[in-house]
Amino acid sequence: MPDKDTECCQKDYLKKREDDNVSVAIKRFQTYEKSTEPILDFYNKMNLVKDINGEAKISVIYNEIGDYLKIIEGWLYTITQYNYVFKKIIPINYGPNSRN
Repeated sequence: MPDKDTECCQKDYLKKREDDNVSVAIKRFQTYEKSTEPILDFYNKMNLVKDINGEAKISVIYNEIGDYLKIIEGWLYTITQYNYVFKKIIPINYGPNSRN
């Protein structure tokens, strides 16, 4: 952390916006939670949300995220294969020059 007497910590460099206060921060956080909750619910229903302890060692966090991404990649590969089979069974024409 820089010493408070250094140039970067002088009042000229530390600007505070008028809306930079606790009540505005609380409202922003509430808005964030309200807008992300439906998205989390959607992915939770598909079993695609994984809680990871962000206070664990970085190597543990890294491994957990990597393991979960492998699961998601496998899931996406499966969906892609079904989509490929579906298109071959029932071709979809997206326009006069479409090759599907």
